[in-house]
Amino acid sequence: MRLAPAVASFVLAPVLVAAAPPEVTPLPAGTPLVIATHVAGFAQEHAATALVESLRAFGGELAETPVVVVVDDLEQRRCERLRALGARVVRFADPAAALAFPYGAKVFAAAEVEALAAGRARSLAWLDAETLVLAPPRELLLGRGETVALRPGCLANRVALAPDAPLDAFWARVYREVGADAAAAPPVRSLVDEVAMRAYFNCMVVAVRPERGLFREWLRHFRAVVADEAYLGAAVADPPHRIFLHQAVLTAVLVGRTTAKEWRWLTPRTGYPANLHERVPAAWKAASIDGLAVVSLDQLWGSDTRWEAGIGASPALAAWIEACRRDRLQVVPGILREEGESNAYLVTTPAGNVVIDPGGARAADGALRAAAGKAPLRAVIVTHGHDDHRLGIDVWRAGADVPVIGHAGLAEFVANHDMLAGFFTRRVTAQAGREVRVPADGAGSRVLPTGTFADGHDLEVG
Repeated sequence: MRLAPAVASFVLAPVLVAAAPPEVTPLPAGTPLVIATHVAGFAQEHAATALVESLRAFGGELAETPVVVVVDDLEQRRCERLRALGARVVRFADPAAALAFPYGAKVFAAAEVEALAAGRARSLAWLDAETLVLAPPRELLLGRGETVALRPGCLANRVALAPDAPLDAFWARVYREVGADAAAAPPVRSLVDEVAMRAYFNCMVVAVRPERGLFREWLRHFRAVVADEAYLGAAVADPPHRIFLHQAVLTAVLVGRTTAKEWRWLTPRTGYPANLHERVPAAWKAASIDGLAVVSLDQLWGSDTRWEAGIGASPALAAWIEACRRDRLQVVPGILREEGESNAYLVTTPAGNVVIDPGGARAADGALRAAAGKAPLRAVIVTHGHDDHRLGIDVWRAGADVPVIGHAGLAEFVANHDMLAGFFTRRVTAQAGREVRVPADGAGSRVLPTGTFADGHDLEVG
């Protein structure tokens, strides 16, 4: 294998201006079910692709259900594979607003797809991108008299309230915004830790009647509460309340705009929390994913954990999931990418591997480390001296005499960077809102190239 000089010398290729994305085909009138999800970033694009592929492969009579994917940037993410699978890809109407608050993109995307589906689809299901469909998702089809198919929150966490507890400042503001009476909803029990609590619903998998406008109401009230700076500072300052504010607003909307008679609870087959499998009560713990219709992965998607082995899976289904896992990393055949603190790349050849910018893939259980397997490492390439790209060299070398290739000026850069470590620590801490020490790894910060170049470098492997 030969790495092109443009890669090793870091010559920037001309930016290609993409053609305008094709117009979105309207949804057919009378569509039984539409599925909505969203994409913000490379990893989530791969997750959404796997979601649609799983629907097409295992969805049975619902395999060709229309899927609408709302994306943050159509120029950067044209989602060709999603389009090839028949998904309709649209851009957020207001990407900056959608991405400004934790999980706000979900709220914006659900409302935008609901506007497309109203009057055309009988049921609209929101599925997080990090979800797989492994059997026909029939529970997402709403029946006569049903307005929403939902489930309680998996965990009570610090957001839920006991059934007899008064509303705290967090919940009181949400219910006041929606104009709903919290007492109108019966108490529920969290699915996994089985805690009795006031109404508190999960929205990783939820289906609604699009003509009722529930997702659009969700967006309207969500925008109002996140614009209330005094409220955010007083009641939504900690991570759990910021993370789950979107679920609280949806809960209040469903309590205020529907009645419990219009609800249907999803069974564990639809929305099974694979990420919480070890904590799932024995009464409904899955013995195999082969019997599940919809599986929620959450953070499992971005990890290399063989989660399906922990639950149980047939060899055929396990092989399909493993192919998805590897495909998640592939840029083109032979080049894999992992998004960590930075983008790290692994170039694979029959003669061995080359890792580029290992800082983004230095975790022991990282996806690129697993993909590298036992193949010998032939070289490490460092594009520049920032810690998030350069740290992890020794982790990948693992004591072996593997050449490290970098620019001739890298050693001077590292020396200057380390001299100013105190300044960078203060700057990055201010940016992150928490203490981040720079350099993060004193030993790693001083691993310098064993081979340098000034204008270009050719590397041949195999």
